[in-house]
Amino acid sequence: MKKFNHLLSITLLAIILSLSVNSMGQNPFEIEIIQPNNADIDWIKGHSYTISWLDNLTQPVNIFLVNDVLAPAIDTKINATPVVGTTWVWDIDPATIASPGYKIRVESSVSAATYNATGATFDIVNSLPGSIEVLQPNVTGIDWAWNTTNVISWTDNVAEALDVYLVNSVTGFEEKLNTTPIVGSTFDWEMSTTPGGNPAEDGNYKIRVQSYLYSDVKDLSNAIFSISQTTGTFQEIYQPTAASVWAKGTKHLISWRDDFNDAVNIYYTIGAVETLITTTPVFGSTYVWTTPTTIGTYTIRIASSADDDIDIVSSAFSIIETTGEISAIYQPLTTASWTLGTTHLISWLDNLDEPVDVYYRNWDPTPGGAHWDPYVLIEGNVVGTTVAWDIPTTLYPGVNYGQIKIASSIDGTVLKESEFFDLKLTQGTYIDLIQPNVAGISWADGYDYYISWDDDLIDAEFVDIHLCGYNSGGGFAIGDEFDTEEISLDNIGSTYVWTAGDEGIVGAESYRIKIVSSDNPAIVGYSTETFNISLSLGTFVTVENPTVGVYWMNNTDKYISWLDNCPENVWIYLDEYEADGTTPWTTPTYEIVVGAGAPGSMYSWYLDQATLTPGNRFKIRVVSKLDPTGIIGESELFYIVPFGKSALSIDNGIAANVTMYPNPTSGQFTINAPVDITRVEVRNLLGQVVYTGDVTATQANIDISNYDAGIYIVNVIVNEEVVTKKLFVQ
Repeated sequence: MKKFNHLLSITLLAIILSLSVNSMGQNPFEIEIIQPNNADIDWIKGHSYTISWLDNLTQPVNIFLVNDVLAPAIDTKINATPVVGTTWVWDIDPATIASPGYKIRVESSVSAATYNATGATFDIVNSLPGSIEVLQPNVTGIDWAWNTTNVISWTDNVAEALDVYLVNSVTGFEEKLNTTPIVGSTFDWEMSTTPGGNPAEDGNYKIRVQSYLYSDVKDLSNAIFSISQTTGTFQEIYQPTAASVWAKGTKHLISWRDDFNDAVNIYYTIGAVETLITTTPVFGSTYVWTTPTTIGTYTIRIASSADDDIDIVSSAFSIIETTGEISAIYQPLTTASWTLGTTHLISWLDNLDEPVDVYYRNWDPTPGGAHWDPYVLIEGNVVGTTVAWDIPTTLYPGVNYGQIKIASSIDGTVLKESEFFDLKLTQGTYIDLIQPNVAGISWADGYDYYISWDDDLIDAEFVDIHLCGYNSGGGFAIGDEFDTEEISLDNIGSTYVWTAGDEGIVGAESYRIKIVSSDNPAIVGYSTETFNISLSLGTFVTVENPTVGVYWMNNTDKYISWLDNCPENVWIYLDEYEADGTTPWTTPTYEIVVGAGAPGSMYSWYLDQATLTPGNRFKIRVVSKLDPTGIIGESELFYIVPFGKSALSIDNGIAANVTMYPNPTSGQFTINAPVDITRVEVRNLLGQVVYTGDVTATQANIDISNYDAGIYIVNVIVNEEVVTKKLFVQ
């Protein structure tokens, strides 16, 4: 057995070795450089970048920086330890030579000669173009005086420190102003107070800011400026103006324009009292002032520190007391998901007297520098508590990528920030109405019904539901609605419970439901069939008693019965007609209410009609209490005879010749008439029908022997008249 196992092991080993040899011969392992991948890439010394590749190796790799253009050529491993995975972040050494022609080579740490790949060429640079931009001085008309301190400012994205130079574009003068390299984006230049140490008076100076390591990374201010030693004049105060309204105890900028070489003093005046604001003279043309706590009307005076008579006074402006706050932002909430390119309402609550400024900011997910972008003004000086925001299509979409800020327009520290909300690109294309969407639907006023739909909108996208009204004058096609009312806004899901009639439209004969994407008004769905809003859930009332031609005696109790499908109560009316029965019940000769809101399907009525017209006939009308003109049931014509009178007393000659025998009877009896009998009905004293039959002859044989003995009323319908007789069954 052991020999067999040994032989089996040798065989398996041979197979594995054979597969291994075949596999190695085909060399199935490979490496592909993904980043950097083209000659347009510029990577800056001293910055970090991600190198990425694809491979199917089972061992770590080493990464090499290669440049065949340089002399001597470079081929240097840049990772300290073998890299596992397919990405590696490279911190470029600032000492690396700036040059084109670089490549990245990735190779197996086990078999470098067999498994390796080299990517496309790219450049390593000292800085990208436009890495430095001089901001100040960089406008025409600037004049800086001897023995003053002036701020030079710029923007940059270089990693190393900078040097600042004063240059004269005409004389060729050039001087480095800083003694040590500058870290930051400003430099306070103090002109020398030593005689002969100041630059010469001239109007052709510029400032150059450049890298202290790389002389090719630099920027020269565009506009020339002047250096002089003379005292000039004031031209204008920019802030405050007559329109300025500042809150007490808040910071505001006083700014002006002058051509002074010396500093200025700044004063404020309220009433007749003038107070010095600045403890030391101010160089430049701006000053940040914390306003006094006394409210009132103020002016600002700016005067030369060398000669107080050379001054300028601002327009009168107001300092007020701001005690309000922005207490809540209602829209957007954290559940909001707004689509780029659409308009949404921002709303809030505040008790400020002054207007507010409304801002937005967007999360920038750019790899290697994810951050919130600065706030951007949507609308300034907003009066009220709402503003419509047209969301730019250039924003980054994503979850929690948006935020709104509401701030006082006179005190930016009084502010409220919204919750984070989602920004998205809408992905929906359709909304299909499911309910209501069948012809002939009628929904009852005040009852709840489901509105349902199908769509392909994303889960967080809202829809708005509208009721559309139609009438015969405007047409009944989709788009012909003459009025539209909102049912519900900002709905998520595919169903909504609506109380029908809550948003009624005056003059509408029929309706449709319209559903619109809250984020994209072009995505809309209509119910394809119109429906009605009725006053009642019911549709019919059928009066069963009294029946045709029956005689009811006045001052007796009678049962009125009916069938209906109305959940509400009914009204019961008695309508009197002319003897020929042709007057329609809508204009009856006589009408009274005999039942007010009767429930159920039977009503016991005591006939107490004081005035009756002999020979006239009557109908009972039962109507829905909610829809009395739409859901109506009426009985056949019947008679009401005075108390104690026989029905025969008001019949014609035919009635006198209708005979019934035997009477009394055991249950079988015969009726004879001079003309054809139409129908025979037999009722007990409760008004219940025990027999009915159609007849087309002058004689009818009836059998009610299965019923109890007693008194029965027999109605014989002859020639559209009802002859009533009393039958005694023994």
